[in-house]
Amino acid sequence: MENNTSEIKGKKLKVLEAKLKESLAEEDLFICEIELERAKNAIDKTEDEKQKSISALEVDREKRIQEVMKYKVAAEELERAYNTCLPCLFGNNLSMLIEMYRMALAARCVDYKNEEIMKSGQMTSEDPILIPVLKLADGSVVRDFNDVLNYIEDSYPTQGYSIMPIDAAQRGKMRLATTQAQEVIESCFSMMVVQSMEQAGAVEVSLKLSKLEETLTQFGSKPFAMATENPTYLDLYIYTHVERLRMLADTDYEWVYKATQIEDFPRIVRLLDAVKARPEFQGILAKKVNWAQWVSWHAKQPPEVKKLLFKQKSDLV
Repeated sequence: MENNTSEIKGKKLKVLEAKLKESLAEEDLFICEIELERAKNAIDKTEDEKQKSISALEVDREKRIQEVMKYKVAAEELERAYNTCLPCLFGNNLSMLIEMYRMALAARCVDYKNEEIMKSGQMTSEDPILIPVLKLADGSVVRDFNDVLNYIEDSYPTQGYSIMPIDAAQRGKMRLATTQAQEVIESCFSMMVVQSMEQAGAVEVSLKLSKLEETLTQFGSKPFAMATENPTYLDLYIYTHVERLRMLADTDYEWVYKATQIEDFPRIVRLLDAVKARPEFQGILAKKVNWAQWVSWHAKQPPEVKKLLFKQKSDLV
């Protein structure tokens, strides 16, 4: 894998070099066009001198246009070759699993392609594979959640940072908190299925949030759960699951957001905000506007459809 990673880096460097040449050629063309415009408007030359200058600059401009096109084509060809070496994510961009995969790849500074599929379980137009999955450059597919994360960790050990703590005790703590985060979002989805303001449902979610808040408080006061400099698997898991609850504000399910009072749990909120602020995650996190559109669609579905979605969780997970 190390040799393959070096090959990918080499191809990426060639793409960047080609794009730099294209950019420099475009700059030269721009300068040439400015000089041509000045020559056309010159008042300190005879008409004959003016036409000679214009003719020379037009020839130069045509030459520079050809150079720009040459470098553009070369950059595109190199980029296509580079893209064939990259892993590709297939899935719904709102999927919590896909979001975790994107974050894990970002933590390891891995370039990848993304194939948006609107509904989990749907076949892709390219290959008959179930999603969400990570398809590798050799055509093989990694499907299992833990297998995908382990592949990312094992394949790029020298890039970025690891989201998996080495210490066994810390991993035990992670299992406890991830279970609690999963229970929170499942209870929220359950309320969305029932679509009622039953106090029991809100109390159940609040109790589960309280348990998660207490667990995180016991872990320490630093923003990330395990008091680490960089986010871990646990931070990513909590973010992808619990941030969905915060994103229900100003949507058709705002009543779920208000009933569960997520903002009353400062330790959880601090973790969510810390993850969201990380520079490596900018541009890859699920967007509120897309989540609101899905929520609006979900709210209009009949009860039997909602129950089926809740049972399968195939449209989100």
